[in-house]
Amino acid sequence: MAFNQEKYVADLTWDELIQIIQFVCQAEGKESEQSYALGVLEKNFDANPSDLIYWPDEWFQDKDMLHVDLTPEEIAGYLMAKSGRRLSDAPQIELKYPIPSNT
Repeated sequence: MAFNQEKYVADLTWDELIQIIQFVCQAEGKESEQSYALGVLEKNFDANPSDLIYWPDEWFQDKDMLHVDLTPEEIAGYLMAKSGRRLSDAPQIELKYPIPSNT
């Protein structure tokens, strides 16, 4: 039986998104909680969040980006920009790197 099923959250807030990203990036909690948090990101942002967080060189299609240090806010900005989903309370985020067309 699955207790924590990832779902689309229509009223997701900017602060909630940042908390989820921080949780994943800081590898907090149990493996099942990490998997759930990443699943929530994937369900809510069709932008391949796992590659952006763990393999940015693959996401950006640039091998020099493997060790790029993105803030949770920048990650959120890239997820919103790539997926086309903008949270209503999200601030304007300056994206330093171009978004590849095929991620």
